[in-house]
Amino acid sequence: MTSLTSNDTKKKINTFIISGGTATGKTTILNSLIDKLNNTNDKILIVLHQHAKSFGLETTNIINTNKIVSIEQVFDFGSGCICCSPDGDLTRLLSNISATNNADNITHLFIETTGVADVRSFARLFAVEETISVSFQLQSIITVINNNTIKTILEAKDDIKKRQECRELDQFQQANLLIENNFYESKQDNNNSNNIISTAISIKNNTTIISHD
Repeated sequence: MTSLTSNDTKKKINTFIISGGTATGKTTILNSLIDKLNNTNDKILIVLHQHAKSFGLETTNIINTNKIVSIEQVFDFGSGCICCSPDGDLTRLLSNISATNNADNITHLFIETTGVADVRSFARLFAVEETISVSFQLQSIITVINNNTIKTILEAKDDIKKRQECRELDQFQQANLLIENNFYESKQDNNNSNNIISTAISIKNNTTIISHD
């Protein structure tokens, strides 16, 4: 994974996409990453990708720190990637930041997706949208996994129909950093998880996996 430290040479905003299935603890990981940024000059923009039907209902527990300059929300109306369309909320938000020179006031961008998001659509923005790529540098796609999502991935990998419908598998495959975020009820659960994770890594061996306590 690329370092979280600011990229002063290119003066682009270091961008991280955090994905993972529902209830894997994406916000916990986001908070942990923010906490690790200890440069007093760090300025963080957070974008929360949420389902439109949850508007006004979901609450977030982002840590309170003066490093965060803004927390924005973009909404998905069912496809998992609508906000990344040319006229989508995320595209407009990032293009506006780039065009108005607000990028000078931001060092890091963290995008937390929904559990069923199409991560490729998010990543594509930073590769093909020139108005965005000029100011933002995608550093890493982070996927948070736990016992349940890994089991789902392993069940889907050898079944054509399940593989096509399993968004957790797609997020897993797109990641270059996997963070194991488990809450164990027993030592046996921990051992079982280690075996499952080892099997999963054998499927995707060109990525890094770390555990989050």
